[in-house]
Amino acid sequence: MKEHLSRVVLRSGETAAGAIVAMLKESSHKDSGHSLLWTLFPESDHNRDFLYREDGGSGRYLVLSARRPRDDVGLWDIETKPFQPQLRNGDRLAFALRADATVAIKEGTRHRGRRTGLVEYTRSSHEWARLDRAQRNLLECQAAREWQRSRLARNGADLDPSALEVDIEAARRIRTSTGKGFSFNPISFRGQLRVRDAEPFRALLSNGLGRAKAYGFGMILVRRPVSAD
Repeated sequence: MKEHLSRVVLRSGETAAGAIVAMLKESSHKDSGHSLLWTLFPESDHNRDFLYREDGGSGRYLVLSARRPRDDVGLWDIETKPFQPQLRNGDRLAFALRADATVAIKEGTRHRGRRTGLVEYTRSSHEWARLDRAQRNLLECQAAREWQRSRLARNGADLDPSALEVDIEAARRIRTSTGKGFSFNPISFRGQLRVRDAEPFRALLSNGLGRAKAYGFGMILVRRPVSAD
């Protein structure tokens, strides 16, 4: 499947600013980035077929999409190139991911478990109240590392545990189009991996990892690691 990787930047100036304000007032979505990114895909039937993430702030985003983004309302500067990663089994890659990490909790006879945030689940453990701050941080990081390891393993890649950096952010609340909302702790991962099976790993890059993908989470960035030579 042909895909596009784009760097998009919100334009400055009175005309663009006025259009942005009007659009956000009309939008049913309460997350500004979420609302604005949809304008790049005006023919959408509301089935999201793109991933995005902030690219340094100030209205800058990276977008991975099945369709080529276009700007019909004069809001964006867009640079687009084909996304065609050449992956082979055994490749070593550096990666970065900002994710809404969740786990499935089995309840009764339900076939599928109830989804809950990884950080929330970790903090609900029976030992949490007895731990000091350092021990709690260690427990959260261990849970996050195992989540990342297991999700990559399911999708054709092996994590290098010695190179993984984990940053658990403060809780964030997002309001949805229904007026309801949800809270979670975004987790940023940076590290290295080895591709074990290129086909499912390539699919993972297209599909993203974790929840809240419509709100700028789950897009995995990869590159060849810098040689130590």
